Amino acid sequence: MKIESAVPARLRVRLLCAGVAALLCACGPGGPKRETDNGSGGDTGPGTGISVLAGDAAVGGSSDNKGAAARFNTPRGIAIDANGNLYVADQSNFAIRKVAADGTVSTFAGKRGTSGTKNGTGTNALFTQPSAITIDGNSDLYVTDGVAIRKITPDGTVSTVITFATSDFSGDTRLYPGGIAADGAGKPSAAAFLVEI
Repeated sequence: MKIESAVPARLRVRLLCAGVAALLCACGPGGPKRETDNGSGGDTGPGTGISVLAGDAAVGGSSDNKGAAARFNTPRGIAIDANGNLYVADQSNFAIRKVAADGTVSTFAGKRGTSGTKNGTGTNALFTQPSAITIDGNSDLYVTDGVAIRKITPDGTVSTVITFATSDFSGDTRLYPGGIAADGAGKPSAAAFLVEI
């Protein structure tokens, strides 16, 4: 895995984050809204074509279930495999969750509710702060997990690719790797950036 300097990518990431934040602020509670004829700017529900596949935006938790009965706790990054499965970095549940195309949610890696750093398979592995996630050309997932980059193979085996020294970030958790993506050849690259508030 090639880790490159975040300096050139920093501006792109900040612009992307600013664009997403502006979109979310413009949409307000309830997500994107349909246009109405009365000039009010929209109604209170999602527009045509937007639906919730799994979970409930108003209720957190850690339930593996189908559709709205499933629960997430601070879901962060998402990645989609070639079969249409969605993988979610469920940060406050310390797990990677798998959402099948029919909305069935299962815990793919990590033990929900248990924080730690442990390599293993499936729920025998532990995560401390899973946030960003990507998938490469071999269907391997890569997850930013605090100061580490973790790899998850299609059978759920978790290994640590690299762990950065906390001193590399001057003790500022806002500088931890905040994004990860696979390039055209399927090789992952991580980026650290500071979100200014």
